[in-house]
Amino acid sequence: MIFSSNSIPKISIKDYLIRIQTYSYIEKSTLILAIILIDHLNKKTELILTYYRILFGAILISIKLNEDSYSDNKFYSQIAGVSMKELKIIEYTFLDLNYYNVFVDNNEYEQYLKYLEN
Repeated sequence: MIFSSNSIPKISIKDYLIRIQTYSYIEKSTLILAIILIDHLNKKTELILTYYRILFGAILISIKLNEDSYSDNKFYSQIAGVSMKELKIIEYTFLDLNYYNVFVDNNEYEQYLKYLEN
């Protein structure tokens, strides 16, 4: 499975998120959207969620949905530490497993925001 990794990354999840946010300048709302998309995926599949690649797939999709401007895939592959080929597969697989349904309505977003703020 594309979301599995043969080795354990040498960076913590926290540091990985900081790296992504630092270099891609994403909004807080984009990270919240990524969490919602991961939750949607978790409800639709029986995947064992291995954080790094699923997290990055969700963030990449969220950036493209939520940000007014964003960089090309080459830039994001460098941030994520994956090849361009892997990045394309991660993005495609994430969308495919979600049946390309990445719509989040305002009420759902507000519920997650409220939960995360508490």
